[in-house]
Amino acid sequence: MEQDPRYKQLIIYIILRHRNTVFVYRRAKGSNEKRLLNKYSLGLGGHINPCRAGSFEELLDTNLKRELLEETNVKDRFSYHLLGVINDDLTEVGLYHLGLVYLVSCATPEVTVREKNKLVGSLRPVSEILNGQYQWETWSSFLLPEIRRICVQKPLKEE
Repeated sequence: MEQDPRYKQLIIYIILRHRNTVFVYRRAKGSNEKRLLNKYSLGLGGHINPCRAGSFEELLDTNLKRELLEETNVKDRFSYHLLGVINDDLTEVGLYHLGLVYLVSCATPEVTVREKNKLVGSLRPVSEILNGQYQWETWSSFLLPEIRRICVQKPLKEE
C-alpha cells in the first residue's frame, strides 16, 4: 500500500504538550523515514498496527499509547483527545498517509526521547514554536494555527 496512493495508511500523529510547552523533535540519521530527515516535527507516531481490540476506538487507543511509549519516556499520567485529521496530497509522504491527530496533555514536563539515535527533541515554549525559526515537516506546518489556538488563544486548564 505504501506505493499506491489510492489506499492511504492511517497514521497516529501525537501532539504532546505540558501546559504552555509542546514537544518538538527532529529526525536524526538513525530514523527510518528518510523523506523527513532533519526536518522538525510537532507530531510523534506512526502506522496503526493490528491488535486485539473490541472496537475501532480501542484499536486507536492501543496504538496511540504504543506509539507514545515507543518514542518517548513520558513520566506520570497523561490524557488525550482527537483533534482531527490531516490529509495532504501534495507531498510524497502525504500521498500515502492520512493522519489522525491527537493532543496528549502530560501531567508533568518530564518527557524525553526514548530512541536517541532516531529522534532529538524536547518540550519547547509555544512562543518559540510560533516564531518561525524551525523548518517544519508539512503536517506540522499545517498544525501551527491549531497550536496557537490551543495554547495561546484558548489555553486548557492546568493539568
